Amino acid sequence: MQGIELSRLQVTAVSRSDVRGMLPMPDVDGTRIPAGPFEISLHVKIAAPGVSEERLRQLVEAMHPCSPMASAVEKGVPVALTIETVAA
Repeated sequence: MQGIELSRLQVTAVSRSDVRGMLPMPDVDGTRIPAGPFEISLHVKIAAPGVSEERLRQLVEAMHPCSPMASAVEKGVPVALTIETVAA
């Protein structure tokens, strides 16, 4: 991309959730706890021979909006649920 040949690209995604929302257990005041994550972080390791750290940071920041997963999470894309039952 942009004439930069990467020697390494590793992206790690981490999310934090309250497991009670997946069970579904209410909070102490009785309110429902969302099942989804309340925090998501991405950690990018990137390397390219002869390219400065600043240029690599700029590249990652410029490409972040092109991530389909980040875009789906940030925009709250609806999830379609299809259920098919079959004979046992």
